[in-house]
Amino acid sequence: MRSTENLYQLFFEESNDALLAVSLKDHRVLGLNRTLTELFGFHSEELRDESVQILCSHSSPKETPETLERLFSLEIINQPGFYTDVAVRTKDGLLRFMTIKVKHWKTKEYGDLALVVMTDETERQWLLRDMMAKHQTFEAAHQELEVLHKSLKNTQNQVLQSSKLAALGELASGISHELGQPLAAVRGF
Repeated sequence: MRSTENLYQLFFEESNDALLAVSLKDHRVLGLNRTLTELFGFHSEELRDESVQILCSHSSPKETPETLERLFSLEIINQPGFYTDVAVRTKDGLLRFMTIKVKHWKTKEYGDLALVVMTDETERQWLLRDMMAKHQTFEAAHQELEVLHKSLKNTQNQVLQSSKLAALGELASGISHELGQPLAAVRGF
């Protein structure tokens, strides 16, 4: 049994996802792994047995871009589920985006607790936002090119009409000249 506990502890500590165990009674941090401390920029001693609010307080709505759907908060911890594009701020103020999974358990030793699994999606989210911004730029450039293309077509049509009128004028001038020559000879006789 002891080796199984050690194995689970190893899985918990070495997971690439940030793991957080929180008491639902008083929202104290009961357990966390190395990835969570690295992600948020805290030492495990700063977080263990502290209120989980210490992690939520860095996600102030005033500091967060309006495009964000949700911030990391007690509401997320209190409601089991799957949350995407959750914004968190690290201890040093950097904005990170997470996919968060919350599961609740009843235990004899700890009472009701929440296990929070956070997957860092920051790079993907910044790439996605960058790609969307570039798409909007390309869309605007495309619309500008469409306007310029229509203008060019109109100008080409005007030039074509002008050249047709010029050709008609030359034809009329040539006919007039050709008719004028014999008429001038007839007039002369």
